[in-house]
Amino acid sequence: MFKWLEELYEIKRRNREQALYCPTCEALKVELAAERREKEMLLRKVLSPNQEPEIESTPAPQPFIPKHRPWKVIQQELEKKDKEEAERIMKEFREKSGIKPQPVKAVPIPADSRIESIAAVEKELGIDG
Repeated sequence: MFKWLEELYEIKRRNREQALYCPTCEALKVELAAERREKEMLLRKVLSPNQEPEIESTPAPQPFIPKHRPWKVIQQELEKKDKEEAERIMKEFREKSGIKPQPVKAVPIPADSRIESIAAVEKELGIDG
């Protein structure tokens, strides 16, 4: 009966070891593999100094692209897209119609007429000025 319990305990222990994942251990495994690769390259270079060293091709690092984009960024992109579309439509309209935009000239309002119009509004509202 004890033999059966020992086997059961051993099976559970193996399953627990396989289920555990340790990120630190994984990082150490990667470091160990890199060290081994480096030592192997140095050993090859020492043993055959006339031979050209093999150059390892490592892929270029990929830029980090977040999965979530903030609403402010999306809003700015949409506004920019809408402005470009509006400019394109206006350009097409101007080309088809031949209308050229004219600059708006500001017409100065005389100071006397301005005071008179303010006085008229005050009279309408019943304000004594």
